[in-house]
Amino acid sequence: MLKKYLSNIFPETPDIIFCGLPPDKDSLMMQHYYASPHDKFWHVLHQFSFTDRQIKTSLDPAQRGENYNYLKFKKIGLTDDLEKLTELVKELKPKVLGFNGKKVAE
Repeated sequence: MLKKYLSNIFPETPDIIFCGLPPDKDSLMMQHYYASPHDKFWHVLHQFSFTDRQIKTSLDPAQRGENYNYLKFKKIGLTDDLEKLTELVKELKPKVLGFNGKKVAE
């Protein structure tokens, strides 16, 4: 059974939702998506102009909140809730659904 570990991050009307596998130990510890120093997600998001600034992971809850509010402003959502993904897409109707990795896309 798949399990959701982090809270979904969704703007009211997302243009894009990125779905990933359940988080690694760094992300769980920090309660921040893609927190591992080896994870390239935030770099790629910025490199391909989804964001106009580089998001950095932080232990500070206020900084995490600021990062997530910025994503919402950019109309980007994040989830690791594979069990409810179809339901979430039907409800939120994003223009694009992106998958972070081949395993999750399968």
